[in-house]
Amino acid sequence: MVQSANSKVVLPGGNLVYGSLAQNPRGEESSPEDYWTVDAIRGHSFYRVLSSRSPVANTLNLDDAKSLQDLALAQDMTRGVILDSIFRQADRLGNISIDELQHYVTTEGEVKWDDKVSDKDKADAVSPIQSLKRIIYKDNDDGMNWGRNSISVSPILADTHHIDQTVYNRLQWLAGLMQDSEAGSAAKIKDYFVNVVHISGENYDQMRSSLINEAASLKSRLDSKDIQLDVDFEGTMKKLYAKEIEAAQAKNANTTPSPSPNNVTSAPSPQN
Repeated sequence: MVQSANSKVVLPGGNLVYGSLAQNPRGEESSPEDYWTVDAIRGHSFYRVLSSRSPVANTLNLDDAKSLQDLALAQDMTRGVILDSIFRQADRLGNISIDELQHYVTTEGEVKWDDKVSDKDKADAVSPIQSLKRIIYKDNDDGMNWGRNSISVSPILADTHHIDQTVYNRLQWLAGLMQDSEAGSAAKIKDYFVNVVHISGENYDQMRSSLINEAASLKSRLDSKDIQLDVDFEGTMKKLYAKEIEAAQAKNANTTPSPSPNNVTSAPSPQN
């Protein structure tokens, strides 16, 4: 890797070539290789959450906020591996980063996160601001390699015995629609991908087959109790601060002013 901040190189003959030559040009604190090779993934503490056959609640103390980091990365990792497996993404290393994001629970009981929090965000937070690493996936131009039976991190999916309910449910739902679970749904889904997403009909057929197979595989593993749907980062964070949410909502209810008599809408008059 060239360690230079200069974005151009002069080749013999005077031709200029432009591109990023800086080592770690985005200034990312973690290298993608730390999170997207099989050996590296197996070396992380969140891997034991995924690979254990015991319920997540037996592996992590979900009553402790310290569990949130492993839970967040476990959820991010499984979602990425499943999607890349479906779309046969071959070059994820160039399209992934590890970002430190700020997480908090609002008075409405919503989990929010961003790279920065404003004073208003802090005022809305009923939980401490949790600074957690998250895996950020980016557009990948090296997908749909249908000739590949697996991708580099496919073994991680085989190792995994825990995924989240949301991804599982949505995969089953979409796989069903692709197979006419609703009248005419298969044709509508294909029309959307071909005419709105703009992938070829042949690519759609390959992707459809891959998604249906992945959904069926996960369902089979769930039915045989090889996987559990108990990776729930947002739900765990809400439960951790349930008392704070309840107290904040009760306080808001007590301080909300009642409408003055002049602002009360009168009942409509009976109609003859």
